[in-house]
Amino acid sequence: MHIEPENFPSTAAISSHAIIAAREAGMDALGLSNAVLLALWEDDRNIDDPDVIAAICGECGLDAARIMAGAEAPETAQRLKDGTQEAINRGIFGAPSYVIDEELFWGQDRLDFVAEKLGVA
Repeated sequence: MHIEPENFPSTAAISSHAIIAAREAGMDALGLSNAVLLALWEDDRNIDDPDVIAAICGECGLDAARIMAGAEAPETAQRLKDGTQEAINRGIFGAPSYVIDEELFWGQDRLDFVAEKLGVA
C-alpha cells in the first residue's frame, strides 16, 4: 500500500463517472470500484487519466468502450451531482458509509454493526 500515493487526492471525476456508467449498464460496478481503489492505493496509478480508467475496466473484463462512453455522458455527471447532494442531505461525511433504515454507519470497521442491523451477524 502506498501511504502517500503521488496520484492522490484525485482531482477528476472520471473514475466516479465510470463506476456510475458501469452500474447503469448492469455491469459489476462494485468490482470496478474496488479495482480503481487498488489501482490508486496499491499501484499508485493515475485514476484521473481516462486511459488508465479504460485499462482498469478492461482488466476487470468489462466493456471499457461502453463504460467510457457512458462516463462521458452529461447525465452521468448529473447522477454524480445528485448522489453527492443526497449524501450531504443524509449527513454522510466519509467513505465508506452505509445507510440502513435511515441509520448511518461510517467506516469499514463498522461492518459488524451493519451485519447486525441486517440480521446477518
